Amino acid sequence: MNQENIPENRSKRFLKAIGLYAIGNLGSKLITFLMVPLYTYFVLPNDMGFYDVSLTLIIALIPIITLQMRDGAYRFLIDEFDETNRKRIISFVCKELLISTIIVCFIWCALHFIYPIQYLSEICLLLLIMFYCEVLLQVARAVGGTSCYAIAGIISSFGIGLFSIIFVAWLGYGLRGIFWANILARFVALCYVEYKIKLIRKYFSFSVVVGSRNKEILRYVFPLLPSALCWSLLDCSGRLFVQNYLGLEINGLFAVAFRFASIIYTFAIIYIQAWQEMALVNYETKDRDEFFSEMYNSFLYFISFIVVVVCYMLKFNYGWLVDNSYNESLKLVYPMSAAVAISTVSQFLDLGYQCSKETKRSVPSILCALIVNVIVSFVLIEILGVWAVVLASLLAFVFLYVYRSIDVRRYFKLKINKSSLVAIMIALLSAIPFYVFNDIANIIYFGIIVVAYVMLMPQALKAKLKLKK
Repeated sequence: MNQENIPENRSKRFLKAIGLYAIGNLGSKLITFLMVPLYTYFVLPNDMGFYDVSLTLIIALIPIITLQMRDGAYRFLIDEFDETNRKRIISFVCKELLISTIIVCFIWCALHFIYPIQYLSEICLLLLIMFYCEVLLQVARAVGGTSCYAIAGIISSFGIGLFSIIFVAWLGYGLRGIFWANILARFVALCYVEYKIKLIRKYFSFSVVVGSRNKEILRYVFPLLPSALCWSLLDCSGRLFVQNYLGLEINGLFAVAFRFASIIYTFAIIYIQAWQEMALVNYETKDRDEFFSEMYNSFLYFISFIVVVVCYMLKFNYGWLVDNSYNESLKLVYPMSAAVAISTVSQFLDLGYQCSKETKRSVPSILCALIVNVIVSFVLIEILGVWAVVLASLLAFVFLYVYRSIDVRRYFKLKINKSSLVAIMIALLSAIPFYVFNDIANIIYFGIIVVAYVMLMPQALKAKLKLKK
């Protein structure tokens, strides 16, 4: 494909978005990584376990409490430029958040008197501030641009680091300090968004009549609730099977391998977030199918390359990253990375439902994938052990990808080019030397593969990066 097929403003906008999302996502991951030694030094293991459980519960509750208004707000604001309509949408979203706040406060008071929980106030405050951040940062992303969203994310990440040093290391507040570091950091981020975009002062009003738009938004977000629930169950079902059938030791190996495989998702989400913005804005353009195919092929190439690079970098340095007791988990890294990669491609295709606003069509695919995962794990875990769970994840995400690649054809036609297919095949076949070759042979092989990927780079990606053929 010629470079002329990709307008200059598209390329610049996409690359700018990639850069900003990369800074925001990688910055947050870096802060999380750096905080681990601090937390483990000043906070007892039991307290860290309690915090992990609390955070997991909060993350699971946010989509339910907010009715997935995060995604709804972004979808309806991204292509809405009329200030009056923007005011109606944001006012409706904020009113829903206020209702959610009242519900959380009611539960907070009820639990305080009926079933008091340690750190209950901090948990509820963190839940409140996190779902306000989840929704309002997406609103900021839609009306204020990618830079505002990314900077708010950076402020939140570095704020967590700074406040953790103050409250945990300096003042010695322990677990309570971790909670307050997260609460205050996110509050500062929200203050920045309000200062920059004036979401509340400019767009919110109790007197605004939202009209019929609220029903349209609710029709969009309601199917996202079961979809989000299925995704959560799909993510945690493997751990539950391993823990219940194979024990905590194997679950520890599985958890470590999964954490390293999740690095793939960190890089993929940068591309997907940037692509989401481009897809929604360009969905009604005449060259939609051609443009979407270019982006799709670039993503297939990108994610294949990332799988190979991450897996081989981990193999070269695994002994430095984990204790010897976790060495066996390396065997699980490659197939789990492949499963994560396939899941990200499915998320890429999910934008077909977002663009068309037919989110209800996303539910059957993820529900069927969950069923496949559970059945395969249940049937084979006694025979294959932990590999049954890995296989179940692979098959579930392959099913999800095939289902969605067929279903989204009603919204746009995607064509896979030869370079992307070859890149995928290289990534798949690289699993063989990953297990068979020694370190020296793998280093040589890895160098050859990197050269091959550079030569295979899709023309559309070369155009964006201003590379000559």
